[in-house]
Amino acid sequence: MPPRPVLSSWRTAWRTAWWTAWRTRPAGLLLVLGSLLATFLVGGQGTARAVEGPSPDPVTAMIALNAPLRDDPADHLWDPGDVVPVTLTGTTASGPEPAVTVSGTSSGVTVTITRPGTYRLRGTLTGRIVVDSPDAGIVRLILDGVDITADDGAPVSVTAAGKVLVELPQGTVSRLISTSVTGDAALFSAADLTIGGSGALTANSSSGDGLHGTAGVLVTSGTLVVSAGDDGVRGGDYVAVTGGTLAVTSTDAGLASTGGADPALGYVLLTGGRVSVTSGGDAVTASTDTIVTGGVLLAKAGGGSTAAPAAASPSSSSPSPSSPEPSSATGLRGDVDVAVGGGTVTVDSRGDGLHSPGNLTVANGRLTIASGGNGMHGGGAVTVRAGTTSITRCVEGIEGKTVTLSGGDTSITSSDDGVNGSDGSAGDAPVPAVHVVISGGNLVVDSSADALDSNGSLEISGGTVVVSGSASGDDGALDANGSLRISGGTLIASGLYGIAGVPPDSRGQAWIEYTFPTARPSGTVLHVTSDSGTEIATFVPPKSFRGIVVSSDGVTAGGEYVISRGGTASGTAIGWYFGPGSAADADRVATVTARPRFRPTPTPTVTPTPTVSSS
Repeated sequence: MPPRPVLSSWRTAWRTAWWTAWRTRPAGLLLVLGSLLATFLVGGQGTARAVEGPSPDPVTAMIALNAPLRDDPADHLWDPGDVVPVTLTGTTASGPEPAVTVSGTSSGVTVTITRPGTYRLRGTLTGRIVVDSPDAGIVRLILDGVDITADDGAPVSVTAAGKVLVELPQGTVSRLISTSVTGDAALFSAADLTIGGSGALTANSSSGDGLHGTAGVLVTSGTLVVSAGDDGVRGGDYVAVTGGTLAVTSTDAGLASTGGADPALGYVLLTGGRVSVTSGGDAVTASTDTIVTGGVLLAKAGGGSTAAPAAASPSSSSPSPSSPEPSSATGLRGDVDVAVGGGTVTVDSRGDGLHSPGNLTVANGRLTIASGGNGMHGGGAVTVRAGTTSITRCVEGIEGKTVTLSGGDTSITSSDDGVNGSDGSAGDAPVPAVHVVISGGNLVVDSSADALDSNGSLEISGGTVVVSGSASGDDGALDANGSLRISGGTLIASGLYGIAGVPPDSRGQAWIEYTFPTARPSGTVLHVTSDSGTEIATFVPPKSFRGIVVSSDGVTAGGEYVISRGGTASGTAIGWYFGPGSAADADRVATVTARPRFRPTPTPTVTPTPTVSSS
């Protein structure tokens, strides 16, 4: 795959402004989208449909920043009486002239289609099909069980056409095989390429791309099996899958969109179907945005997460989130943004699971990520709004300059920090622009370093947060260089240290912190009860710990609370937090006062005003 193009600074600034407007002033952005928002699915001749009403989510807003797919329902309709037959007979072919010409010898025949129309190809050919139609009309190629092998050039090559539709009739199986050593694709198109139908197509290229379009590449239906010595499916303007089944095995990228002169192009969009990718490089990569809104994506990149080198020992300093990951074999990569708004995504990658130097958003869907790098890594804003995200293996779980979790169910198992807010700067000084904010949803973190770490501020204002930090070293469950505030929600934290950085802001919700004299083993059942016996929380830390922190709306500042060990923990858990349990048979460990403690307001000292007498 060639190097990714460098995005112009004005384009990056324009997109960043839109994204910032969405995050900070959504009402204003919705007014803009009301007049400009375009749909992204099938639009007539590339003409976008206006979407009435407000944008439902930021993923739709992101899609609107990209050009619509250039596919028309009329492209998929034709009169059977107008179909032109092309018969392939091994070392030669026949078709009506002048629309179809045949040239070459028995060692390599070239069948050239020169006009728009609908062509049905049948048979076997050693040679090539070339579409060279300078007119603006569409060329439809009905691959009716063809078997084409070429050792020089692509078996099917579109050098000129208005648009091209490759139709796979029901019950048929076609093969396009390139044995060229010069990097030729199995199917190449210089025009917009759409593949549909209910049949099957195998596309193999020993040294080049499987499917390569310099404009847009769209798969709407059918069963495609692609094997490539370079990229599996590569598009210039976009690569999109809206239906069908696509299985890709590639030496380099699986699905790749490389962009062009138009700054709104170079994106990958998956809205439906089933896509499986096994790639040596990035599984899915785009020079602008990678967006998933539906369907099923199974992505294995670079041999998977276990192929990555052993992670370095956890430390309090983290690499810049804008720098590339150690291995480029990423699951999903977008050089501007990455967004998942639906569907099912499973990633097993040598490098980061999801990676973008810009923004990364999960607005819905179901994600399962095993990564030899970071689970989700954004150089700007990383946002989780809804859906189910399970990061089962990674170095750092979620990293970005700002990390916001406002909904959904998120679980992380990491060898370094679980959630990390960082701009790449070193040192212990707070970074004003870095924030980690948790305002809703369920978050469960089991990390070998800090569970929640921010080089700037850390705030928990809602949701349920259940975290286990490092059992050794200097890391803790909670660590912030700047302010740490618990203003709402439920927090259950354990680790060698409960809080490794600054203590929580005293203006927030009350919390309980306790450090055991010695480390306690994993599986220890802990209870927190009020002095009157009311159960506040029962939890079972998953690994060795000394420090614990508990905060919820049931904890009152200045109140006395009992910490007990033993008893039972039962019921539906969030991670290892079971809510109220039974401390009836537990052993009392300590009684602690919830912070911040109430302090009596001192009585002000009043100094009498001296009396001045007149003489």
